[in-house]
Amino acid sequence: MSGQVTAVPCFPVEQANQPPCARAVAGVEIDFSGNGTTVGTQTDAKGFYSVTLAEGTWKVNVRLKSFMRIISGPPVVTVTAGSHVVANYVVDSGIRVPVTGQG
Repeated sequence: MSGQVTAVPCFPVEQANQPPCARAVAGVEIDFSGNGTTVGTQTDAKGFYSVTLAEGTWKVNVRLKSFMRIISGPPVVTVTAGSHVVANYVVDSGIRVPVTGQG
């Protein structure tokens, strides 16, 4: 099983008519729980990870910095014999501060 963790956006304001910018997120811990065990891995400098999991259904826990949140990616993965599962995750970089109200 493998994948990549990327964060969007790269800048508080992105230019119109430009493809969205995504950057790799290094050092993210990812835990897979299932079959009565937990297997962990970590993303490398380019945001990639790889882990060997036994057959079964695994709950995924992506440990992010407090200001980040998962935008997309599977919360559960299923591994079958002879398969290679790819699970990519996109997270909010936290670079934009939400508007909480007007004064």
